[in-house]
Amino acid sequence: MANKKATSRDCVDCACEKIEPGYDNCTALMDANDEHILCALNSIQTTEDYTTLPKKMAKVLYQFWCLFKNIIAQICFLTSELKRLCQTLACLNKRIDDLQESIIAAMIDNVAFGLASRTSGGGSSTGGVTYMKSSVNQKDKTFKFVWNMVFSGAEVGVGEINGKVDADYTANKDGTVTVNIKSYTITTLSYKAKRAGSSSANISISKIDGTKIVNQTYNPYSTWNQNVNKTVTVGKVVTLHPKASTGDIALFNIADTWQLDPTYGTAYAKYDNNNDKIPDFTSPCPIDCPK
Repeated sequence: MANKKATSRDCVDCACEKIEPGYDNCTALMDANDEHILCALNSIQTTEDYTTLPKKMAKVLYQFWCLFKNIIAQICFLTSELKRLCQTLACLNKRIDDLQESIIAAMIDNVAFGLASRTSGGGSSTGGVTYMKSSVNQKDKTFKFVWNMVFSGAEVGVGEINGKVDADYTANKDGTVTVNIKSYTITTLSYKAKRAGSSSANISISKIDGTKIVNQTYNPYSTWNQNVNKTVTVGKVVTLHPKASTGDIALFNIADTWQLDPTYGTAYAKYDNNNDKIPDFTSPCPIDCPK
C-alpha cells in the first residue's frame, strides 16, 4: 500500500505558516522558531495532564516539520540565486577577458619603429658638401639611405640604398611587448649620375662584425641599379616595458669612398613602447558555477 502524503489534517488543530523564500525573511523564520517551536516545547514542559501529552507532542513535531519546510524552501531559493549570481559573474568575467585580449592586441599598434643613422666623414674640401642621410617608413618598416658625391663644387651624383627590417611583436598580459628583430634585407642599390666623366669609387655595406654584405666598385659619373636582395639574420629579442625603449640596436655599417670627403654611416634600429601600464591581469579569477 502506497504511503499517504501527510497533510495538516493529520494533526488536529495544526496549521503551518508558509514563509515565502526571499532575501528579507530571516526574521520571519526566527520568529516562527520562537513562537511555534519554543512555545510548544514550553507547553510540554509545563503540562500536568499527561493524557494530553501525545497531542501536544504531535503539535511540536508538526511545527518542526513546518519550520524545516520553510527553511528548505529558503535554502533552495538561495541556492538558485547563488547559481544565477555565479552565471552573471562568469558572464562578466568573460567580458573582462575579452576586453583584456582587445587591449593587449591593440598594444602592438602603439609600438614605434625607428631607424636612426649616425654618419661621419663628408666635408666640403671639393667646394660642395657631401652627406649620408637615412629615412624610415613606419608603416611597412622599409628604410632608405641616401648619399651624394661632390667634386669641384658641384654634385656628381646621388646614391640610394633600400631595405627592410623584419620584426615580430608580441603583446604580453603583464603590459610588456616583446620585440623579436629577426632580420634585415638590403633590397636594392642604385646611383644616378649628374655629370659626365670617368673615375672609380666604392660603396660597401657591412655587418656590425665587419663581414661584407655588398662591396660595389662603380663609376660615379655613370648611372646604375643593382638588385641586392641579401638578408642578414639578427635574432635579437628584447622585452619592452610600458613607456620604455630598446635604445639603439646597431644593424649594419655603410662606407662610401672616393677621391675626397668619404662618407660613413651606421644603421640603428630602435623600438619604443608608447603604451601605458595596464592593470595586472596575471592573477587567475576562477569561477566554478554549480551544475
